[in-house]
Amino acid sequence: MTSVDSKRRWMCSALAAGGAMSAMPSLAKLNFAREGFSWDSIFEHLGREQRSLLLDPSREIQILYSQITRDVEGRVKLHHHAFHHAPKRWFFPASTIKLPLALLACEEVARVDGNLESAILLRQAPETGIWDESEPLSESLRRSLRRTFTVSDNIPYNRFYELLGADKIHARLKALGYPNTRAISRLGSRDVNANLKTGSAQIIDADGKPLAGFGPRIAKKRSFPFGRALKGDGFAGDDGVVVAGPHDFSFGNFMPLADLHQMLLAFVFPEAVHESQRWKIPFAWREDILREMGRYPRESDDPVYTSPEYYDAYAKYFVLGGSMANAPEGYRAYGKIGEAYGYLSDSSYLVDKSTDSECFLSAVIHCNPDGIYNDDKYDYEETGLPFLAALGKSVLAFESSRNK
Repeated sequence: MTSVDSKRRWMCSALAAGGAMSAMPSLAKLNFAREGFSWDSIFEHLGREQRSLLLDPSREIQILYSQITRDVEGRVKLHHHAFHHAPKRWFFPASTIKLPLALLACEEVARVDGNLESAILLRQAPETGIWDESEPLSESLRRSLRRTFTVSDNIPYNRFYELLGADKIHARLKALGYPNTRAISRLGSRDVNANLKTGSAQIIDADGKPLAGFGPRIAKKRSFPFGRALKGDGFAGDDGVVVAGPHDFSFGNFMPLADLHQMLLAFVFPEAVHESQRWKIPFAWREDILREMGRYPRESDDPVYTSPEYYDAYAKYFVLGGSMANAPEGYRAYGKIGEAYGYLSDSSYLVDKSTDSECFLSAVIHCNPDGIYNDDKYDYEETGLPFLAALGKSVLAFESSRNK
């Protein structure tokens, strides 16, 4: 089991003692800094091929970068920078949508006085979406979180979705300041009406005692908040037949990159955001959850993930890309990646103890040159993963030389 780095332990201790951090407004309303910073300082570390991608509009690249500066007392000040920030442009969040669902599930279990060993028990398997026949109906919150962050397993998300229901999800996201995020479908399900329905679920303690129960629910129908999300030149059905023309993704999941970025930031540095934007998760849980966010598959004892199928970069794209080698000593990424429909994304709190560097980095790149969705002909390995790896390395190279 990996331990959270010493800087993280220090920060948690400071917060427990009431250490203050500079307040930060919602990223949706934030004026990203321009003075005193040039993206050239980052991009000069990229290779020619990666730099050319930045100029290609078909790649739909967005990058958000938050610098962290600590004063002599350890208080944090954040400076935010954006490259091609497009909060109203649709892109598929893929597995990054698991981050808010995981944190909302933590809130719900905490609300009924449960803990990380409490379990979510479904009365029956979800009506649609990814679910293995061998999957138990009950699983502890801790194990679901580990599967979510260590290997980006889809089933825990569908369990969280079934527990919460779409109406509760969106009411809470709106209260947190994310009215445009849409978690409106199970993973693996394009059945709009079925995704509105969730079945009965319970939260039980480690001894099986019920803590709370939830009956079947039917949610309000929601869609992409900025009109219709029409994309591409065609969509391949499950039978492989391509339907020509733009595909309507309006009833699929959506999350602006800035929302994802701030959700993570608000969890790692709760004192850096307004009280209304803080996740209602017990402080005592935070280090455990951070461990799960930063864990490599080889460090998990339950479930056990073996190489070569599972490697350090399996669910961590910045710096590592598609490398099969172990991560560099001292490097950790705490966050969530996404990969589907040709969109590759990562949002992480990056820590490199070898250079005493830390920052938040979020990015998305489009990897679908032929414009056909759902045909599995994407250039993730050739283009997307090398780009995100190089971007992470470039940012950390800049961080290592920055006067913090």
